[in-house]
Amino acid sequence: MKVIIEDVSKKFFRKGKEPTEVLSRVNLKIEEGELVSILGPSGCGKSTLLNIVAGLIKPDSGRILVNGRLVAGPASDRVVVFQEAALFPWLSVLENVEFGLRLSRYSIKERRETALKFIKMVHLSKFVRAYPYELSGGMKQRVAIARALAMDPEILLMDEPFGALDAQTRRIMEMELQEIWQETHKTILFVTHNLREAVSLSDRIYLMTARPGTVKGNYTVVISRPRKETDIDLFFVENQIHASLEEEVEKVVKEEMGIDYAVTKDGFLLPADRNLGSDI
Repeated sequence: MKVIIEDVSKKFFRKGKEPTEVLSRVNLKIEEGELVSILGPSGCGKSTLLNIVAGLIKPDSGRILVNGRLVAGPASDRVVVFQEAALFPWLSVLENVEFGLRLSRYSIKERRETALKFIKMVHLSKFVRAYPYELSGGMKQRVAIARALAMDPEILLMDEPFGALDAQTRRIMEMELQEIWQETHKTILFVTHNLREAVSLSDRIYLMTARPGTVKGNYTVVISRPRKETDIDLFFVENQIHASLEEEVEKVVKEEMGIDYAVTKDGFLLPADRNLGSDI
């Protein structure tokens, strides 16, 4: 399932405020079966772009083509996994995964078999009767991914799905997503602001500028899977991207802080004028 994004721009309007230009003439392509990440600083329009591909938001200009067809709204060939799992608390794991299949042509038996297949794929077979309140954050996201896969979309859209997880759980989920992708060969568009995550997961990475977001760079990651965090090749790719990403993060910080700040290699924000008492 090939995705083409052509000259997509988007502004948001608020009453009594100047319009905020979020995206400016974004162009990118995703080939069938690719896992592609959109990487960029906070507020650069990553999630907005993903929602436009999903058909949840209309662009002001430009267009999205999926296998040559114009995206005019949501459709079953595209399913979104959000940062929050958004499970139904009154339904069990099995019932949550089955939910999207209720309006399908599947019989009750087929729905059950399909749901169990993907619950097994995300390693939750022992929790089919559990309810969301009994699950950890990582387990809830596994249920959300299983529910999305059960719909058999041609494109899986993932909006920072591991952003709210602790570091250890996040790494486990990244490994499991690699396994799922290798097993299903789904086309995946993955939004993240985490450079290490993007490099660990992706075939290609599109780097976005600070708002208004547009494509700054396109990086191919030619590293065999499964990828481990300690793989030296990952560090080489990270170093290629790091400086460009750092420039965009600094732009965001300067805009928000109203002062020139620099991001050090250790991730600390330092004012360009180190004499903090100079304005007194």
